[in-house]
Amino acid sequence: DVYLPEGGFTDVFTGKHYPEAGTYRVTNGIGTTPLFVRVGAILPAVKAVSPITAADFEALSLNVFTGGDGSYTLYEDDGETLDYQSGKLRKTTMTQTAAESGGSLTIGAAEGDFTTAYTARTVTVRLHSASAIGNVRPDGKPVEVIRIPRDSAAFPLAERGAAPDSDVLEITFEASLASAHTLTWEAVRGDL
Repeated sequence: DVYLPEGGFTDVFTGKHYPEAGTYRVTNGIGTTPLFVRVGAILPAVKAVSPITAADFEALSLNVFTGGDGSYTLYEDDGETLDYQSGKLRKTTMTQTAAESGGSLTIGAAEGDFTTAYTARTVTVRLHSASAIGNVRPDGKPVEVIRIPRDSAAFPLAERGAAPDSDVLEITFEASLASAHTLTWEAVRGDL
């Protein structure tokens, strides 16, 4: 039995949505675990690297679970020293806002004293949605949207590709670190 609080949650392995708070009986097989994400969540993903100090966020994927409000703050530092304790870090705040007509994701301008050789990053937004969405636009501009069908065998919260919880819409664009960017989408009645 799993208790889920208010806010609406989705099982990332099955896509089953739990809109209300309560205790639910959840059964998992050997290849899954009871793992839930709140509607409105923004969860970043990057290519796996080892050691983690080799990680670079010049390319960043964001798994965005539509239908609710949420936020996430990305903190970056050199990954090796304690300089972050004296403010040598960079923060980027991301906020999702939902409405009946659609939603938006705002990626704020990066703030802080930590710098990198790059001044822009490639952002891939992966919209996970239980309902159809369309007219997706970064900063009001048309862009290619790739629809990836749901695949129950896919690994959840991946950087690229299919997901087990829903179809995924992938949108990739260049985002200057010095300015804010807003991705908008509309709710669509029927199929896209």
